[in-house]
Amino acid sequence: MHKPFYYHALRWCTLSTLLVAACSREKSFQIPENKGVGAELASSGGLCTGVVVQGVFGQGLALDSSNKLVLQVQIPSAGSYSIQSDTVSGVWFRGSFTASGSGAALIQVPGFGTPSAGGLFNFTLRSGQSSCRQSVTVLTLAVGKGNSFFPMTAGSWWTYQSSVPLATPSDPFTQTAPAVTRQFIATGPGYTEFLERYTPTFTDTSFYRQTGPDFATYADMDIAGAGDAPVPADYIFLRENGTLAAEWQSGEATSTVGGTAVKFRLKYKIIERDSTAFVGGMIFRPTIKVRVTQQVQLTPLANFTDLLSYEAWYARGIGLINIAAPAPYYGYRLQAFKVN
Repeated sequence: MHKPFYYHALRWCTLSTLLVAACSREKSFQIPENKGVGAELASSGGLCTGVVVQGVFGQGLALDSSNKLVLQVQIPSAGSYSIQSDTVSGVWFRGSFTASGSGAALIQVPGFGTPSAGGLFNFTLRSGQSSCRQSVTVLTLAVGKGNSFFPMTAGSWWTYQSSVPLATPSDPFTQTAPAVTRQFIATGPGYTEFLERYTPTFTDTSFYRQTGPDFATYADMDIAGAGDAPVPADYIFLRENGTLAAEWQSGEATSTVGGTAVKFRLKYKIIERDSTAFVGGMIFRPTIKVRVTQQVQLTPLANFTDLLSYEAWYARGIGLINIAAPAPYYGYRLQAFKVN
C-alpha cells in the first residue's frame, strides 16, 4: 500500500542616537520632485547601498505599514527633510522627518499603492539633489483555473520542492493527473489516480475522489509510519466548504506497533479560511489551511493521543500548495503548476 505522497517529501523613521526625528506617512498620491536641500542618500554608481526592504510586496495586495525601505543617509544639518520615489507598477515611497542635528541616520520610508504586476521593479529615490536607484521584488499572483481547491482534471500537473534544510533545487518531484480511474472495491467509489515522480526510477501513485465539496483519498492512514504495516483506508482530507475552525475525523483503523494491537485515526481542523499564502515566490489567494493530526489509541480503554501533526494549504483553482511538518518530515512547497 502506498503512502500519501506527502509522506515522501514531508511607517515611521529611525535616526542614529545623535539625532531625534519624527516621521509621517504620505496621504497624497502626488509625488513632486524635491529640488531643495535634502539628506544625502548612501549610494554607489547610482545604486542605493545598504537598503533593507521590509514587508511582503505582492501583486494585487495593497501596501500597509509593514512595507517600507530602510535607507542609510547623511543629514547635513538640523531641519526637516523628505525622501520620495517615482511611481512604478502602482507603487511609490515617500516619507518626511525632522532632525535635530547632523550626522549619519537610518530612515524608514513608507511604501504606498497596490502593485499591478509581479516582478523586479526599479525605483528612483530622491532627497533634494541626492538620488539613487533601488530595486524591489513584487511576488506574482498565482492564477489557477476554476473554483476547486483540489482540481483533478486530466493533464494537470504540480511540481513541489522539498522543505528539508539540505534539499537543493534539484530535489523536486512532480505530481500529474493522467486521466486514470481506479476502483478498489467492486461496489465502492472510483478514484482519480495521480502519478508522483520523485526520481527517474522512483515513482508512486495516489488516489483521490470528490463527493460534493468533500475530497477523499485512498491511502495509508499511518502517515507517521509508526505501525508495523500500512493501514489502507478511505478518508476525507479536505472540505472546501468547511467553515473556519471546522473539525472532522477519519474512521478508526486497527494496526500493530511492535506486535501490539493499536488503533489509528486522523483528525482535521480548518485553521485559516479565505486567507493569503506566500509560497515558492508566488502569492496564492484565497486559500484554506488545514491542520492534520494522526492519533493513536494504545489500549482499548485509553484515549486517543496525538502522534504527529502537520499543516496543509490549498489554493482555489490550483490545489495543494504547501505542507509544513516537523522534523524529520519537513514537508514541501509548490514551485510550478498547470491546471487544465
